[in-house]
Amino acid sequence: MDNYLIEYSKRANEIIKKYDNYKQMVKDGTVNIPEVNKCLSEYFSISTFLIEEYERKSLEYELFKESFDQWYSEKYVEIRERFNTIDLASGKWLSKHEIDSYVRQKYKNEYSEYKYKLLVLNREVATLRRICDTFKKMDNIFSTLSNNQRAEMKAYSLENRMNNNEETTIRRKRS
Repeated sequence: MDNYLIEYSKRANEIIKKYDNYKQMVKDGTVNIPEVNKCLSEYFSISTFLIEEYERKSLEYELFKESFDQWYSEKYVEIRERFNTIDLASGKWLSKHEIDSYVRQKYKNEYSEYKYKLLVLNREVATLRRICDTFKKMDNIFSTLSNNQRAEMKAYSLENRMNNNEETTIRRKRS
């Protein structure tokens, strides 16, 4: 069981490390232009990777859940047919809850392994979903930073021309 958890931790750390350079973008409270441009240029490929990883992990979870459901159904029917025989009065049959408890007890190890792996896969899918959602929000942040930097560059350019006493025409009057 611990192998699933170790594997999950490794995968989560790999994904997080891929986005560490985005944290490095802000240094001393400022963002420099090359870093924003780098992040913008990498955004699509990283976003695509995240979507692919999310879909792959979702499919793995769904297939494993289907496998578990199939296994559980077989064991459930096996126990029900064993205890709820036709010659027994229906009032003496085991209830659904009792059969469920019996399956869990009789196949304790297999059941625990299935449930544990389902839990780990579910957490992986949820983590990837949160990372994808967060990364979508980063698109707006990168675009805003890029637009702000363009506006600042234009403002600095105009300011520098005015400080250098260059004659610039900002607006011409129509004749």
